[in-house]
Amino acid sequence: MRLGDGLLGAVVAVAGFVVVTAAVTELLADAIEFSLLLGLPAGLVAGGVLGLLCYRWLGDEDAGVRRRGVGFAGFGVFFLGTLLSLVALAGFRNSRALPVAVAVGVAAAVGAVLWFRRSDRAVARGPPR
Repeated sequence: MRLGDGLLGAVVAVAGFVVVTAAVTELLADAIEFSLLLGLPAGLVAGGVLGLLCYRWLGDEDAGVRRRGVGFAGFGVFFLGTLLSLVALAGFRNSRALPVAVAVGVAAAVGAVLWFRRSDRAVARGPPR
């Protein structure tokens, strides 16, 4: 396991925390007045689990397992980058920036998995003759 795997795992943990906390808080906002008190622990647990899974998957020998880690890492990096850019630099409200950041993160995860699959096949074939 490398340091980069740990950093990507931490990014995925933060992204999972933000997404799950926001989702649980918003879903329960009408039913429970202090829904954030349920959203924060749910986000902490989800973020921790996702971060550890990503860390383990990125260090695995099997390419199929590593592909999952690459997808999660792609989502986490692009989600957080987009969210921070939209909120801090462009002045978007969180309610507008979150769906855009999720969409960009999902697109990045799909792109990362497809890229990893293609590069993994190229390595398996060997150099061109």
